Amino acid sequence: ATLWPEIRKLYGHGNEIRAVAAHCKGDLIASASSALTSAAASIWIWSRNQSWKPLGTLEGATLTVTALAFTPSTAKHDCLLAASRDRHVCLFAPRSADAPRGAFDENGWRLVSRFKAHDREIYAAAWAPCGTIFATAGRDKKVKTWRIAGEDEECQLVCELPKCSAAPTSIAFCSKSSDGTLRLAVGFDDGAIEVHTSPL
Repeated sequence: ATLWPEIRKLYGHGNEIRAVAAHCKGDLIASASSALTSAAASIWIWSRNQSWKPLGTLEGATLTVTALAFTPSTAKHDCLLAASRDRHVCLFAPRSADAPRGAFDENGWRLVSRFKAHDREIYAAAWAPCGTIFATAGRDKKVKTWRIAGEDEECQLVCELPKCSAAPTSIAFCSKSSDGTLRLAVGFDDGAIEVHTSPL
């Protein structure tokens, strides 16, 4: 009766789900729910190899996580990007640099970076195809791109688009570019969509 039959329900969050992301290998799912405390803002990790049981939680946000994204399959390493209403971005990665892609073993992942990215709550976040650049969009009507640099996973601001006339509520990178540029689509709360380009 349907092209996408339900095969499993995942229970655990106490509030409505606000963000979900699937790993490119299909082995992990990350989810987050509405939260007014840091404990409720924890990100849950679920594993297909464990019958979709929760493997653990990742802590870093203090309010509702509004966007989650694993690095794309073209990235060299695993990383989970989480943006929150607390105006901060968190990056999580496996504790071992040699961990296979999509693995979340008994050692779990660790918080490698947390920084304030916007002056108001963050609405959206997305990875570029390279997996070392990501973009964030916030209620402060700003869209910013960031680069992960160095062994310390330091996040550096690459550029900030001119302040928008409306709040950007969604963003997405083009998956592949043949002319050596990044393309970023930005959707706004007034219904408009813009596409921005930048050299790699």
